[in-house]
Amino acid sequence: MGFLEAGSELERWLLVGLTALIAGVVGVWMWREKLRGDVLALAMVLGGALGNIVDRVRYGYVVDYADLHFGSFRPFWIFNLADACITIGVLILLARAFLIRDKGGDNL
Repeated sequence: MGFLEAGSELERWLLVGLTALIAGVVGVWMWREKLRGDVLALAMVLGGALGNIVDRVRYGYVVDYADLHFGSFRPFWIFNLADACITIGVLILLARAFLIRDKGGDNL
């Protein structure tokens, strides 16, 4: 989606490191998570992050190729499958956090 573009080699590798750190945190969270729905969402986020890391290491940038539009109406940025997985995974996590109550214990 064009976020976090690197203008130099240093910025490129800083972004790779930042994305790898985030992927590591998501991986640990996924490993400790007990709820299957959250594990699925975290796996989507982790897979998307790893896909973007591979692009940034191989090419120096993330390749965006999906341009969804309806005639001249373009409601979305140009993105890739990794971006879509990250976005959907985060939306699932948010929906589960805000809309699904824990069946046991306190519902506060």
